[in-house]
Amino acid sequence: MHISKTWFASLAVCLAAAGVVAAEDSTKSPAHTPQKKIESAFLNDLVGTWTTESTSNHGGVPFKGKGKTTCARGIGDTALLQTYETELPGPDGGGKLAFYGHGVSKVSDDGRTLNVWWFCNMTSEPMKLSGPLTDDGFTITGEGPEGKMTIELKKTPEGLAFRGTDPKGEVMSETYTRAR
Repeated sequence: MHISKTWFASLAVCLAAAGVVAAEDSTKSPAHTPQKKIESAFLNDLVGTWTTESTSNHGGVPFKGKGKTTCARGIGDTALLQTYETELPGPDGGGKLAFYGHGVSKVSDDGRTLNVWWFCNMTSEPMKLSGPLTDDGFTITGEGPEGKMTIELKKTPEGLAFRGTDPKGEVMSETYTRAR
């Protein structure tokens, strides 16, 4: 009987010690590793200010617009921040319709996927779009207020070519030219 009491006493001491160690470990902060800086030839080339010219067709009515966009690194160089503005004719063909947007782009750890959160003055919720990123551009898709949107941005000899397709199949094409 004496061995049994000693064995139980030893077990109790071991369990108590394990509880103290576990309690000490649970109070330690988890290691935080910052995301690596963006290393994308295409996104690096976007940094700066661009003038834009767009053509679109909404409900069978063609529209042309002009604007500008600026891209800058942010969030400790782990994101690309885009500020966009353009003016188009109003829905009735008269007046001006101003469109403002702000994008926050992050790259996946493997550098192959672009994730974009797009905020604009036309919707109350941001859109999240994702897709493959290459040295020549990207194609991203996501759910907009009316359904699936597809956005492409590709290098051209003159600058960049943008193509946005909405759920109705209507397309907006836009050229980006480096501002001087």
